[in-house]
Amino acid sequence: NRVMSRALGLKIAAFQMGATSLPATGSAPAIADLRAAMATDVNDIIATQKTDGSWRFTSQCGQSSNFMTAMLTGIMGSYYDNVTPDARILPTVTKAWTFLRTQ
Repeated sequence: NRVMSRALGLKIAAFQMGATSLPATGSAPAIADLRAAMATDVNDIIATQKTDGSWRFTSQCGQSSNFMTAMLTGIMGSYYDNVTPDARILPTVTKAWTFLRTQ
């Protein structure tokens, strides 16, 4: 969803600027290992994808949002290009694209 996408996106941006960790800010805790935190975010995003390729959330009445799907697949591509070419990303994005194309 949007929160997952933005959280990973901010970490990728910090990583691109040379950060390896992030300090605590407001209610957000410090991140000692930025690369590990991004990998956890990617794991969470992949784990929440449904077998049909969608991401459905209770907060969206169990429905999939094309906008949210595009945000998640876009940030996964950014992670692949800028952090590490995780082999799980292409199948995840392909599954989402197939879902969107058949709706």
